[in-house]
Amino acid sequence: MSKHVDPFRSIKKIPIAMRITVCLLFVLLFQAKAEVSYSQSARISLSMQNATVEEVLNAIEESSEFYFLYNSKLVDVDRVVDVKEKNQPIGSVLNKVFDGSEVSYRVEDRQIILSNRRDMPSVAAPQQSNRIIGVVKDKRGETIIGANVMVKGTTTGTITDFDGNFTIDAPANATLIVTYIGYASQEVTVAGKSNLNIILDEDTQLLNEVVVVGYGTQKKGEITSSVTSVKAADFNKAPVVNSM
Repeated sequence: MSKHVDPFRSIKKIPIAMRITVCLLFVLLFQAKAEVSYSQSARISLSMQNATVEEVLNAIEESSEFYFLYNSKLVDVDRVVDVKEKNQPIGSVLNKVFDGSEVSYRVEDRQIILSNRRDMPSVAAPQQSNRIIGVVKDKRGETIIGANVMVKGTTTGTITDFDGNFTIDAPANATLIVTYIGYASQEVTVAGKSNLNIILDEDTQLLNEVVVVGYGTQKKGEITSSVTSVKAADFNKAPVVNSM
């Protein structure tokens, strides 16, 4: 005996929420296909002489389901044109209408957006970054560990390793700013180079500062031991001890 199989049995096992989602997807796909098919299949026939662009656009809207969006201050709709098209797609008709003008168009379903090429913001081409390697040293030829290397005008940066080396990505025309405590900051122009040897100068202004050493004073540049800078204002903050 043949066993009867219920074709809807497997469908009934699918949760109702999933079934609703699948149905909605089918509806959306069908709707999207219908919209695309209209813009591709619609045909326009026009025969107009010495007509303004605005009159032509109005005629297209009256004879089709297309409608136009534009700013009359940016799009010259008073320009006079001659249009003679028979059973042509909307793109061919618009190319004829706006031939030799600054107007561009974009078709989105049944909506056609007009704009002026001169007023469209230009997108600057991104600058290509190059891999730059380098080393930071002092005047004695000793490598500087932990020096900051930044690409000027950006947040891109790195620090030197234990051998004073660094690697950074920067445009060929970039400027690098190199800083380290006790040394004067230096700006280095990449100028298309991929390997840099940077020498930092000691900050003479910092080295000439006077600090308190015991009962006397001495310049920072002449001190080899660890000292603490003391300002006059710090003495005013110290508590006064009464020995009486």
